[in-house]
Amino acid sequence: MDRAKKAAFFRGFLVVFLVIALTLAYFLIRRIGPSDPAPAETSVTEAPSTDVYGSVAAPTEPPELTGEYDLLFGCGDGERVDFLVRACFDLDEKTATVYAIPTSLSLSYDGRESPVSAVFARGGAAALSAALGGYYSDSFDRYYFCTPGDFAGVTELLGAAEIDVKQEVSYVREDVSLHLQAGRHRLSGEELYDYLCHAGAGDDLLTAQSEAFAAMLRAYCVPATVEEGEALFSRLINKASSNISAFDFAAAQPVLAQMAQDPQMQYLSGGIAAAPGGEEG
Repeated sequence: MDRAKKAAFFRGFLVVFLVIALTLAYFLIRRIGPSDPAPAETSVTEAPSTDVYGSVAAPTEPPELTGEYDLLFGCGDGERVDFLVRACFDLDEKTATVYAIPTSLSLSYDGRESPVSAVFARGGAAALSAALGGYYSDSFDRYYFCTPGDFAGVTELLGAAEIDVKQEVSYVREDVSLHLQAGRHRLSGEELYDYLCHAGAGDDLLTAQSEAFAAMLRAYCVPATVEEGEALFSRLINKASSNISAFDFAAAQPVLAQMAQDPQMQYLSGGIAAAPGGEEG
């Protein structure tokens, strides 16, 4: 066999060998799964059942709505924290109650007391979630924290939410102009962000934040949104600093679907989150 034929033969053999090797590796990975999968911390439901290739199998029966689950939502940038809310899901009672958390709290972080904004600036969303959990003598199952620009993008993806404005809101500053009459409004994007930041002052603002986020959960936890599934999740999660993983989503999706279809599921405003001892934060 001359040199050219030998070279062609070995190139062909190498290509066939690589295709076979990659095919075997692919099926081994699908069957065995990752050697160190992300831990399933969600308390909403157990990890989903899988088929022989590791793909998520459709549940044979609708999952039970049981257990409690705590989520922290926040928005801010740099050293600024615009708003914080806590959503407490009690699936036994079929309620999701939203509490607004004051951004003026002083939290224990890195061996000293620090303002919320300083904790966020130094440690990011993970540190802030942990410090707030310590403050409330509790912990958050997951957190989702985005910038103002990404908040607008997230709400545009999910659609407008119907917000009940209790009293007229008129706020004007250099870069903000918000005017809303009392009544029901469909808000999304920048207008919803401005409302959450400037709907009032002090306790009035915190109450408005709690009520608005309850309305947002009510608007977004619907079959149409849940059906978009993984595609929508990947777009939303990329717009945030979060410890919610694709594994979490796969585990929780059947329960989200049940929540979205259950007419008894209630989304409530709990007002201002109470500090330890029962006092308002």
